Amino acid sequence: MSEQPIPLKDEKNFYHPQSEQEIITLVKLAKEKSLKVRVRGSGHSMARAIFTDTDTGTPARDGIAVNEEAPDGKDINIVLDQYAKIISVDTESNLVTVQAGIHLGRDPEDPRSTLENSLLYVLHHTFGLTLVNLGGITHQTVGGFLMTGSSGGSLLYSVQDNVHALRFIDGCGAPYDVDSDEENFDAYVVSLGLLGVLSRVTFKCEKTFNIKGSQSVALTKLSSVDLFEEDEQRQTMDQAEKRPNLIEFLSKNDYARLLWWPQGTELLSSTTVWKAKKMDAEPSFKPNPHAVFDNLSTMVLYSYVMILLGNFGNKDGVLALAQKKSERIQKLKTEELLKANPSLCEDVAKKLAESYDNCNLSLLGLAANAISDIDCKPLIHFLTTVAIGIFNSIDGNVEFQDYSYTGLPMDNSADDVIVPVMWTEMWIPLGKATEAMKALREYVGWSIEKAGNNAWELYAAKPSKAWLSMSYTDGNDEWKDGAFRIDPYWCADNQGNFRDFYKPIWKCLKEAKIPFRLHWGKSFPLIDDADITREDVVTERYPLLKAFRDIQKKRDPAGVFLNDYWRHWLSFE
Repeated sequence: MSEQPIPLKDEKNFYHPQSEQEIITLVKLAKEKSLKVRVRGSGHSMARAIFTDTDTGTPARDGIAVNEEAPDGKDINIVLDQYAKIISVDTESNLVTVQAGIHLGRDPEDPRSTLENSLLYVLHHTFGLTLVNLGGITHQTVGGFLMTGSSGGSLLYSVQDNVHALRFIDGCGAPYDVDSDEENFDAYVVSLGLLGVLSRVTFKCEKTFNIKGSQSVALTKLSSVDLFEEDEQRQTMDQAEKRPNLIEFLSKNDYARLLWWPQGTELLSSTTVWKAKKMDAEPSFKPNPHAVFDNLSTMVLYSYVMILLGNFGNKDGVLALAQKKSERIQKLKTEELLKANPSLCEDVAKKLAESYDNCNLSLLGLAANAISDIDCKPLIHFLTTVAIGIFNSIDGNVEFQDYSYTGLPMDNSADDVIVPVMWTEMWIPLGKATEAMKALREYVGWSIEKAGNNAWELYAAKPSKAWLSMSYTDGNDEWKDGAFRIDPYWCADNQGNFRDFYKPIWKCLKEAKIPFRLHWGKSFPLIDDADITREDVVTERYPLLKAFRDIQKKRDPAGVFLNDYWRHWLSFE
């Protein structure tokens, strides 16, 4: 074993290596002691997928892992927050090599992360470079974003197109490199941390660009996109008058997404349509950005309505959830006040922020008391209408233009503590988009219980050659045109379990015989679920899974990186 000193573990059971050699030391220790190693990025994936198993041999805790402690025990859980630098930039070839722990943008949960030390900021402002596509947020580390196959909403562009080379530490503690022109490179691009600890990434970047777009909100029946191809049933309608269907809309826009609100009644259902196109960067460009939440007050109001809807009749629970957000709300309000009034004393700003929060809590308490004894269902319908109205007034009809690195991640303004959201993300062949939407509309039946109290995000992903990408295709199958993605949002403040909400949705697609792959970092069924099985979502969906397992056994013969969660889902048994 290496004589390098072993990095210390922190109070949350994480190791924080500062160099590749320290990563090697940890992996060699695990190999020698028959321990497991897993790496956490920003914690936006499910805890079961991230961490080593617990002492009892069961997967880690359920839910999103932001701010969670790693499991107790001797196993090794790594955070690369001190291994997060840009190593080199070649401005002639546009090749940029970075350590895997660097964040794409600022991660509010990582005290070491700032906007100024984030990859995208430095690339844009120092080198005039960027990545071709980004997700709805940029809190993620480079390693976490790539290894889970995450993607922004586009059929034309994918960050995987920018990946030029990868460097891993294998299960024996040996570093190795794979380049994009090597055989089986596509096995490594999305590999879930199972082929080694990702150490470095080399991107083939492109010149920075801007985006220009618009967002519109309308009742679903009047939306500019026909979600269910209802226009096709109106044979007398002139072709020019027909709205584009989902496939047409997603195919003709560089970047696009929709938010569908299927609650209440068919007349209440609304749809938000966001679209943007690439523009060349120009020195005279002036951004006119658009964000989901452009101020704290609307975000807090939206959060409180979601809490009321998700905890109906539980007034004590409503207040307890809101009080948990007080520290974050007061912190952000203080920052907002100081930014708007630079001459304001910080102590005064903190006092005003505390008064602001206390006032909001009092109003929420009054609302929770007022509705506690009222007939439940009509009020839920009313509050859902209010919630949709709040969101759509926030999100309203706008035109925008922005730098790509700040405009494409349109959800960065949503704070994870104030509006905590969880997802399952179902990827289906693009050609089955309308069929899937019709099946889900029939399932929901405009029922709030089935639709939930939040939006459903609809967008697309470019076809991929990466073996374990959710949009993998061999070029001749039904995935060759890309994937349509469906994300029903679940508020983490809601009563109940998110899987009880998601399971009937998965079953709906299964029974409709619509193939789907689940985003690796988001909600999966439980391992012992007899209704939605490994065959339904993994083994029958990834043709090169066996070949991937063969590479995994070569790169990690002792199974150092295999927790029980991945052992099950990828059939390592």
